[in-house]
Amino acid sequence: MLFLPTIITSRLARRAARRSYIDWSGALSETLGDLSRTSDRDRRAILIEFAADATGELSRLHTECWGREEDADGRPMAVSLSTAASLLRMAAATERAVIGAFPEWIGWDHATIDRAPELREWTLLTATAEPAQRAIHLRNLAALVAEHIDPTAAEALTRLAVSEERLAAADGGWREPWFLPPRLAVLTVFCLLAATVGVPGLAGGERLGLGVAVLVGAYAALWLADRRTDNPNGSSAGRRCDSAPVADHEEPGQ
Repeated sequence: MLFLPTIITSRLARRAARRSYIDWSGALSETLGDLSRTSDRDRRAILIEFAADATGELSRLHTECWGREEDADGRPMAVSLSTAASLLRMAAATERAVIGAFPEWIGWDHATIDRAPELREWTLLTATAEPAQRAIHLRNLAALVAEHIDPTAAEALTRLAVSEERLAAADGGWREPWFLPPRLAVLTVFCLLAATVGVPGLAGGERLGLGVAVLVGAYAALWLADRRTDNPNGSSAGRRCDSAPVADHEEPGQ
């Protein structure tokens, strides 16, 4: 019985830690979406630094929440998350380097020959602003980090590469909303049926006009909703991001 208060306190602490872990994981998920819509390099650096801080928090909480979970190579997930946080901070430094704030690569002064390709990719990132090309360098880095350091942590760089690729894909201009054309076709059928059946006392032309009006209104509402979802200024960009090596844990019920 003397141990009961200690057990209860421990379980409450773990539950609180898991809630915090899930909150940070959600923060990382949302910020990746923000990165995919943010081309300003200084703003991207701020978001990536937040992702690094959040990933560091996950590293700190991971063992308390889930025990000493290991990857396929026997490496603790907490260590992988810590490594990912360091990689994200270096990536943020390259974002600022593009706009003139060149980073100092701590620990690279005497890079060994087998690490020289990594140093080359990091250096190229400091001078590359074009999203598609940055994505190539980030994927190259992810492959090198996965080979020499930690494949789980390397996923953080892969996620950044995806955000750059999405930026590059958006450079071509306006993209068709996600609900066209199949949802528009379904809307057309139901709006015309509603105008034909649901409103009594209308002539054929009036029914057709009403159906078109309802269709245009529904399409406009969906388009505005889609624009609001994709608007980077309307999201909580400063709070959230999807980092790579975040385990998909769910808090068990009481």
